[in-house]
Amino acid sequence: MAMTTVTHEIKSSNISAEKMFNAVVLQADTTYTTIFPQMIKTIETIQGDGGTGTIFKVTFIDSGKLS
Repeated sequence: MAMTTVTHEIKSSNISAEKMFNAVVLQADTTYTTIFPQMIKTIETIQGDGGTGTIFKVTFIDSGKLS
């Protein structure tokens, strides 16, 4: 198991910060498995509620090709 920290800055005038946070953090399991079905099998919240310190377990598809 590896621990990784990812930081992204997304600028969009069409989507409110609240909606973006909801999609990217609170509904990460649905959002990322929909966007990347060929790479991500599941995303589980291990600890937390989406705020600071929340821990997610991301399970990648075995045959997924990462590039």
